[in-house]
Amino acid sequence: MSIYKADIEWVKVSSIKPYLNNYKKHPQEQIDKLALAIEKTGFDVPVILDKNLVLIAGEGRWLASKKLKLAEIPCIIRRDLSDQEANAKRISNNVLGVTSFDDVLLLAELDTLRDQGFEMALTGFSDKELLALQADLEKDLVKNQKHLLKETEELAEAQMILSVKLNDEEELKALYDELSSRNFKVSIFN
Repeated sequence: MSIYKADIEWVKVSSIKPYLNNYKKHPQEQIDKLALAIEKTGFDVPVILDKNLVLIAGEGRWLASKKLKLAEIPCIIRRDLSDQEANAKRISNNVLGVTSFDDVLLLAELDTLRDQGFEMALTGFSDKELLALQADLEKDLVKNQKHLLKETEELAEAQMILSVKLNDEEELKALYDELSSRNFKVSIFN
């Protein structure tokens, strides 16, 4: 297996071309968030281009760089890909990048940043999205608590069979009296 070793090149923003059949949408709100992140923390994820300088991945970052009027941005130019491979890479970069979060860990990390006075807009979440994420997590916690409570109640109502071999009638009566005093339903079988 051969792994492509990429070199990062600085390419003029005006030389980069959009992929005309790009199915992934980049709403203005996302571009604004990306522009803010690039402006405040730097451009550290290069865009990927094919041999004709057409975007494979990173259109949002490219649009944000245009908004910021950047002259050049870091790029990886995949001169080794055929047109079909570049198209497949466009799809895989978008599809394979879709994943879910561990909401509990994510919120804990966000809370830590907020407590430290960090500018939360740089996380990529709006205040509205953060509130919605918190509300969803709380709703899931309540749902899980109700489920656990139901399971606990079912377990409490479950029958338990305890098999004990005793040596004499006195031990049997003492065990019977002890269990009965604790509200256990006791049946004796010979």
